[in-house]
Amino acid sequence: MELPWRKITFLILQIVHDRRFDGFWGIGMGEIALELPVRRWKEGCCEVLQPGASILGENFGKLKELLNQLALEKKKNIILDLEFVDTIDSSGLGLIVSALSRIREQGGKLILCGVNPYLRKILRLIVLPVEKDLPGAIKTVMLEE
Repeated sequence: MELPWRKITFLILQIVHDRRFDGFWGIGMGEIALELPVRRWKEGCCEVLQPGASILGENFGKLKELLNQLALEKKKNIILDLEFVDTIDSSGLGLIVSALSRIREQGGKLILCGVNPYLRKILRLIVLPVEKDLPGAIKTVMLEE
């Protein structure tokens, strides 16, 4: 059985990210279709989501589910910490832009932080709110309230 190179790369990337966090992220076996690991926690008045790998159309189900859940719960301040994200494909960008629109419609904020320089340029081109790091994102939310 020949495996697609891209999926093997993300399997390796997933294993590397497993070592960065305490706890098991999980690797979906079968066709080696990986599920994007996402940590969620509360930081002051903000809900923080931190994907553990690149955001791609084939793996972002859990991130989409959590963003939808936060929108349904009418959470106002959401931070998406992209510290461990190397790449985002067009589907991933669509997910983020869609979530931003939905959260803004409800009077909330979605701020991105921890973005690598390459992604920062792209995200700023499509006018997404980007802060350097998590403390900066929290400070921005606090100043805007």
